[in-house]
Amino acid sequence: MRCLNCKRDGISLSLAKSGNCPHCGVYFPSLLRNTLPIGTLLHDGKYRIDYPLGQGGFGITYRGFHTVLERELAIKEFYPDSHALRQGDTGYVAVTAGSQDAYERGKARFFERGEDFSAVRASECGEGTRLIHGEKYSLFGDGMGEGTNVTGYFR
Repeated sequence: MRCLNCKRDGISLSLAKSGNCPHCGVYFPSLLRNTLPIGTLLHDGKYRIDYPLGQGGFGITYRGFHTVLERELAIKEFYPDSHALRQGDTGYVAVTAGSQDAYERGKARFFERGEDFSAVRASECGEGTRLIHGEKYSLFGDGMGEGTNVTGYFR
């Protein structure tokens, strides 16, 4: 796993659940409090969250796994930290008071970007992106081959 604070890779998942980063000392449970728990199953068990890759003001990107196709993928969750709060370990996202309009506009933009990303992926390799609206989450996932860098698609 990657530390979201110092961006160093190679952190064990067991350490990420209860310890500190050996490189920068950040306490993982505090750092990961807004992320979906490692091992979370989404969309009727089709997708599994392996661990977070990065987070910003617009959302959280996870390394995930498609359990039916048995392949890795990147999962981008819409989680605007200025307008939402994660409700404990349930995974549910609560919109903060007075932020519903801004949250909905951001979510619409998030899915527009997901559709754009899907079109790019389909033109490059014949595969699209799965856009998922869930009761608990709003996300899209895309196949992630070895060495694939998806950063440029999310700017």
